[in-house]
Amino acid sequence: MGWTEVFPVFTEDQIDEFEEHATPEERAELEEYYGVERVLNPQPECRDIVSISLFWESIPMGAIPTREVLENARELGYARRCHSWEHHFQPMLEMMPELKRKFPHVAFRVYLAKDLEFLAADLAAAGNEVHLMKSPSIHFAPGALWKFLPFGEEGKRVTIIHVERLHELEADLLRTHHMSQAGVAAWRVPYASDLTPDRAISYLPFTGNQFGLQGGTLEIQKLLHAFTWQVRRNGINPMVILPGCGPLPLQQHRWPDAGFDEYFMSVAAYPRLAQQGMLTFVASFAKSQLLTLDVEYVTWGNPSSELLYYSGSGCCGVVVQEFDFTEDLSNHANEIPAALAEEPTIGFLFLMSGETHHREIWDEYLDSASERAQVFHAIKNEEADDRTILEATRSLLREGLENQHCTHYIFLSPSCVPVRPFAELARSLRLDPRTRMQVLPWEEVRKSNALKAQRLESLSEIRAELGHFHHSWICLSREDAALVMQKDWTPSFETMTDPHEAYIATTMAASGKSPLQTAINRAITWEDREVSWQDLQKVPPRIAAQISESGCFFAREFGSESDIGKWGLHVATHQI
Repeated sequence: MGWTEVFPVFTEDQIDEFEEHATPEERAELEEYYGVERVLNPQPECRDIVSISLFWESIPMGAIPTREVLENARELGYARRCHSWEHHFQPMLEMMPELKRKFPHVAFRVYLAKDLEFLAADLAAAGNEVHLMKSPSIHFAPGALWKFLPFGEEGKRVTIIHVERLHELEADLLRTHHMSQAGVAAWRVPYASDLTPDRAISYLPFTGNQFGLQGGTLEIQKLLHAFTWQVRRNGINPMVILPGCGPLPLQQHRWPDAGFDEYFMSVAAYPRLAQQGMLTFVASFAKSQLLTLDVEYVTWGNPSSELLYYSGSGCCGVVVQEFDFTEDLSNHANEIPAALAEEPTIGFLFLMSGETHHREIWDEYLDSASERAQVFHAIKNEEADDRTILEATRSLLREGLENQHCTHYIFLSPSCVPVRPFAELARSLRLDPRTRMQVLPWEEVRKSNALKAQRLESLSEIRAELGHFHHSWICLSREDAALVMQKDWTPSFETMTDPHEAYIATTMAASGKSPLQTAINRAITWEDREVSWQDLQKVPPRIAAQISESGCFFAREFGSESDIGKWGLHVATHQI
């Protein structure tokens, strides 16, 4: 069983059918959907294009788009899924001068809906190359597909990114250049989940707003016209023959609904690009029947294709430094921060609601660290509300930063115990001094837990796409701790439940430093949320083994009567 036997493919015969049977009226309508009326601030000298669509999805009945209406959509009751002005239009006006300074050889191309023409001059003045479309905003399609139009431009390198992800642009541009050097047609990040809860196929060979292509690889206008024409005539079967389950529908396959751009990329663009080779970035924990068939198909289609695994939830494992995109980029591929010249000094920040549960273990551990460990405490009561916990967190960081010797800060609770020697922690931080936190961006959370994601959508002054959830028990470098404390963001989190689970990573991103790009996405404290400290009074060998094998430096949820000390984990892990 191969990919084309399982997944729908838009064939050359279906394109020929369009060429033969589409009426002049249908062709004229398609030309309006995907045609460009005029270009403002053209930048033909730029080889790299970052392509973005701007339209107002699902304009409410009777609403006439103006700048004032866009800016006040929430108050007028027009902000349905999100506030388009804050999330899409405003960033393209405000962020572009800095982005152009940073990437002078990149054309930031905006495909702008005809009914938003009043924004064209301002967008161009900010530095964007504006392509004013013939079509107004209608629904999600055709607007979401305009960003694919540069695919037909020979000699260009095209990076597709959503406005909400511009803070991660450096990493995506670097992948586009690696793609070019490798001589393949595209790079991509599949969405490697087979099924939605209601048993529709959610697997995507391309995540719609995180990939790059070589220009000239597709006859894009013909492909868009033919595909749109066939879908509107129900000429494409959207069923996937999932192994072991039989035919199931693709989740997003209806014109003009949200997700139609990813449907086009999956069914029409992907089979053609696979024959020209691709770099595929896959999360190391991904498990999917369709991913297996996908990788087999791409490798068979072009042996130059490569599969690259990355750890964590986002495709941002490479730390990218600022660079000139006219350079040979091969020297930048594996850059990491230089090692510390001296031994790290670690501030242990205890958020307390009582005494430390295992004082004897900590005494032994801290004695081994000598002056390389500094201890700070903040007291909270058991009934402390979310705001109090957040204030205690900031208080600990503030006090820790006053100690000029501390290079790192680790948050701990009374139920935490060290499970690896201090020397191993110090060596790890000496070799790589970056922050360590297990973090998940808002855009990933909303795919699997919409209710949780909504907690970040309530923040004031911080766009949801900058939101990140993280474990509370993390290790911050001094640089990142200072960044977090540079501004008091707590008013933005006043209405959020459990803000301490998002505050640090989100404020880093809001301050211009994406944690997925600059931190190590890894837990330092073992925790099993399926069990409570009452269950860990008598620690069984299987739990001790899990802790030892986790690679974490600490573990938590051990009550004062727990026998965790008998395992001697923090002294020498091999004693298990």
